[in-house]
Amino acid sequence: MDTQHSKEASDRKEYNKKVLSVVPHMHPYVKHRLYIAESIGVLPKNMYSSSGIIDDCIITMYEKGYNCDADAQSIKLKLFETIDNHLEDLFVKEAYHTKTISTNSFLQEELRRLEESYTIDADLDYMMLEQLDDISYHQHDDDHHDVFVFDDNNTQVLDTLDLSLNAKQNNRKLVG
Repeated sequence: MDTQHSKEASDRKEYNKKVLSVVPHMHPYVKHRLYIAESIGVLPKNMYSSSGIIDDCIITMYEKGYNCDADAQSIKLKLFETIDNHLEDLFVKEAYHTKTISTNSFLQEELRRLEESYTIDADLDYMMLEQLDDISYHQHDDDHHDVFVFDDNNTQVLDTLDLSLNAKQNNRKLVG
């Protein structure tokens, strides 16, 4: 009886190894199918993962029964068939998402509207930016009085200083 039990255990281990060797080949297929379903709106984004779906399908395969003598290729085909059926059922079950609107977009818009912008004034007090839009600042925008100040004396002084600086530099060059 122990030999029969140990043979079943070793057969089960071999079958498990074959299943695990097939699993990495299934991830790209499942990821791509999920990506397409999320892109067209059948599934909500990030609701399902490829590893979760593959795990569910492996459990389904074990529940239906398995042949310990099956080779890796037949296990791969059986798992692929189970995954494909599971995804089709999932897409049918979740198809109502194509007609729904995500509450996340509403949430983001509401949060953006509720955001309050602050600044700090000279006394390091917080002040809302809306307070800076006070109408009293803009009441006399129409009254533009152009003031042109011509100060010829300043330009004459600067010209004189510039000449005197150039003269000193020239004297230095001559001296040495």
